Amino acid sequence: RMESAGIAPQWITPAECLSLQSRGRNVFVIPAFRGPIFQHLSDLKCKLYGPPIVLQYLHKNTHLPRWSHPGFS
Repeated sequence: RMESAGIAPQWITPAECLSLQSRGRNVFVIPAFRGPIFQHLSDLKCKLYGPPIVLQYLHKNTHLPRWSHPGFS
């Protein structure tokens, strides 16, 4: 479903997350909104979503919200 929408998900390691210096156009799906990875990505003002909200919007077949804060569910 994601591929048909032109979205190419990619797994990256925690070390790769922590080495990012800018947010770019990336969207991150992370399992927990706590810890050093969450804090680092938040500090970069990355788009952060939790798995529940991604699944919810996939089932609705709509775009993820463009919030300025992390969205988990």
